[in-house]
Amino acid sequence: MYRLVPCMALCALFLITSCTKTTKPADNQNGSTETERKDDQILAEVNGLPIYLSDYRKKFSRSARYNPEKYKEAEARRELLDDLVEFELLYKEARAKKIEETEQIKRMMVRALLRQEVNVTPKVTNEELKAYYDAHPEEFQEIRASHILLKNRPQKDDAATGKPEEYQQAQRAKAEKILAELKAGKDFAQLAQEHSEDTTAKNGGDLSFFTAKKMVEPFAEAAFALKEIGDLSDLVETRFGFHIIKLTDRRIQEFDKVKGVIKNNLMKTKRNEAHDAYLTKLKAQASITVNEQRYEELVKNLGSGGPEAGKQLQPMGQGHPMEEGVHDQSMQPEGDDLPTGKREPIEGTPANQGE
Repeated sequence: MYRLVPCMALCALFLITSCTKTTKPADNQNGSTETERKDDQILAEVNGLPIYLSDYRKKFSRSARYNPEKYKEAEARRELLDDLVEFELLYKEARAKKIEETEQIKRMMVRALLRQEVNVTPKVTNEELKAYYDAHPEEFQEIRASHILLKNRPQKDDAATGKPEEYQQAQRAKAEKILAELKAGKDFAQLAQEHSEDTTAKNGGDLSFFTAKKMVEPFAEAAFALKEIGDLSDLVETRFGFHIIKLTDRRIQEFDKVKGVIKNNLMKTKRNEAHDAYLTKLKAQASITVNEQRYEELVKNLGSGGPEAGKQLQPMGQGHPMEEGVHDQSMQPEGDDLPTGKREPIEGTPANQGE
């Protein structure tokens, strides 16, 4: 019998507490009692086992809490149902593999199954690493640039008066004047020292080398679009303010510097592929039915004020630390990173900044 070795102490506690509980109505696969399910409706079945509307509502509520915009899309909502189906498949497979079970560690059992069947350490050869590096030089490009920043909203200690819109217009006008002076031949470093409101002003606006993933998207897009050393960008607006960017150098990161990140990402890709293949196999062997009419009625009511609206189907707001935009406010890049652009599923280290 397989055991959840990394969690033995926790599992033992769960086993003790579950054994000392008084008798209660029989539980179903989704953790609710038959009494609680009495008035629930079946949304789908996996090998004859039900997935209820309440299961979907709970999953929607948890997921939409952190990304409300995503779960306005029909495809994302359908993916939640697919997740419930896949979870039941994996749970049943875990039981079939005789992985030790208590109700409280049902999710641990699924993870144990995946560790046993899927999450082996994939082999990645040095040849594969070099092949990926050679095939995607744009992902390993670094540039060096300087910038002049004029903030687009007043700071708390700012002596400026007037409405924020007026302040923003004045800052834009000032930035456009500086850009005109640069195009007329004035020294970039000198104007950065005189006018930039970023901490890099004392260094003439120098940001040193950075990858695209290190900067907010509008800034990175404009900076990496510059072709020749010495080229100037037009005015670029980000959440930090108005930027003028000058390209000062360009290079490709050395293979030895980035091969560790490439290896981690290729291993992750191989694990994802193995995970998908395993689920595809389980689905092919399973009998899965979905009550499409009931599903359509359910999703139609999401956000429409219908009868499902009062059952925690609404997104629960924004501002969770995992959402985009909740980041450090410094424009200075820190550390090394592997740029990856929009390629999936290869990912580098998360950017220090994102917009």
